[in-house]
Amino acid sequence: MESALAPAGLKSARASAPGGRPAHAGLPLFFCGLALLLAAGCAKGPAPRLLKPLACAPLPLALALDGEGEQLAVACSRTSEVLVFGLGSPDKPPLRLATRPHPCALLFSPDGQLLVVAEDGGEAASLAVFKLPEGRFYRRVSCLAHPRSMAWAEDQAKLYLCAGDEGLAVLRAGDFRLEKVIKAGGRPQQLCLPGAGAWAYLSSQQADSLSCIKLADRSLHAAVQTAPVPRGLALSPDGAFAWVACEGLEPETPSAEIDWGALSVVRLQDLVATDRLPAAGGALALAFSKSGGAVFCIAGRTGFFDVFASASHAHLKRLFLGRQPSAMAYDASRGRCYVAQRDAAAVAVVDVSEFP
Repeated sequence: MESALAPAGLKSARASAPGGRPAHAGLPLFFCGLALLLAAGCAKGPAPRLLKPLACAPLPLALALDGEGEQLAVACSRTSEVLVFGLGSPDKPPLRLATRPHPCALLFSPDGQLLVVAEDGGEAASLAVFKLPEGRFYRRVSCLAHPRSMAWAEDQAKLYLCAGDEGLAVLRAGDFRLEKVIKAGGRPQQLCLPGAGAWAYLSSQQADSLSCIKLADRSLHAAVQTAPVPRGLALSPDGAFAWVACEGLEPETPSAEIDWGALSVVRLQDLVATDRLPAAGGALALAFSKSGGAVFCIAGRTGFFDVFASASHAHLKRLFLGRQPSAMAYDASRGRCYVAQRDAAAVAVVDVSEFP
C-alpha cells in the first residue's frame, strides 16, 4: 500500500481486479494528467451546464437533500441560519431556520420530517433538530466539538456523527444521547454508510487515510493511506469502490508551484488503494452519478467542477465555477448537482443529466 507523498513521488498502485487501472508512476505522469485536465474542458461529448443559481444567505458551507430530492437545505454560517428550498416549487421562498453560530452539517431524516443541524460552537457544539415542513424547533442536544458529517443507521435507530479529533460518535436516534465514541484516525471529515449497514467509512485528515469501521463491534477495522488532506468521500453505487477527494498541500508560492489535489480510489473488498488521480487544488467533495458511470468533484481553492469516468478513471469534463465552492449535493432524480459557493450568497445549479 503506498503512502501519501509529495507531488514528486506520486504513484498509482496496480489494480488487480475490474474497476482498477494499470500501474503508472512518477512525476511526468502527474503533470501529463494535469495537462489532460486542462484540455478536457474543450473536448466534445456530454458536458455539465450551469443553470440559474439559488439565492441564499452569505457564506453557505453545507448542503443536504432529502431522500426524495424534494427539499434542499443550505447552512449559511454568516447569518447562522439554514434555508430549506422546495425544489418542486422554485418560485416559493425558502423556509428559514434560525440556528446557533456556525451551522456546518445537515441531515434529513429518512422520511423527510426532521432536519438535524450540527452547530460548531467550538467546545459548545450542538445538534439542533427541526420538524418539517413547518420548520418548528424540536430540540437541541450537546455533541462532540467540531462536528463535520452525519448519517443514519440502516434501521434508523442510530445516528452517526463525525466530530473533532475523536472519530465517530454513535447516538441513539430517539433522544440523540451519546452511546459511544469510536476512535478512528483523527480530524474525521466525511462519513459514508453503505446500504447493508455493516460498515462505516471515514476520511481522516490527521492520518491522511480512509478509515473502515466495523459497526457490529464498533471498532476500527483498518485504515487505508490516501493522498494528503482527505476531505470528501463517495461510495460507488455497487459498493465496490470508495473515492476520496484530497485537497493536497496549498502552495506556499502560487507562482512557483502548481496548486494540486488528488483523488484516491480504494477497492473495498480487500481495502487496497488501486489508483491516485491528479485533481484540481482543493478537491473537497465527490458524488457518483445515478448509474455510477461518472464521478463529480468540486475543488474549493481553484473553483473547478470536474467529471471523471468511474471505470477508466479518465477525466471527461471541466467547468469553472469560481466563488470558492464549499459543498455539493447530487440530485439523481433531476440530474443536477447543487454546489454551495462560499464567496457568493448563492448555490450553483449544475445540470449533469447527460452523465447517467
